[in-house]
Amino acid sequence: MVMVVMAVMVEGGRTAAYVFEPQAGEHLAECVRRVARLAQARAEGGAAVGLAVGPAPLARWG
Repeated sequence: MVMVVMAVMVEGGRTAAYVFEPQAGEHLAECVRRVARLAQARAEGGAAVGLAVGPAPLARWG
């Protein structure tokens, strides 16, 4: 089962959800850190950010 990281960002009244899969050769923990850095940068810009990790089908239904 493929595990993914889902990021939900609310910025300026708009909500966007992104699903990130680990890149070739990347462990899930490394993917989480990569997405967390992106989320932190967005949060510093004023966005509300939430992260979740789960199986790919669950994240797609989310």
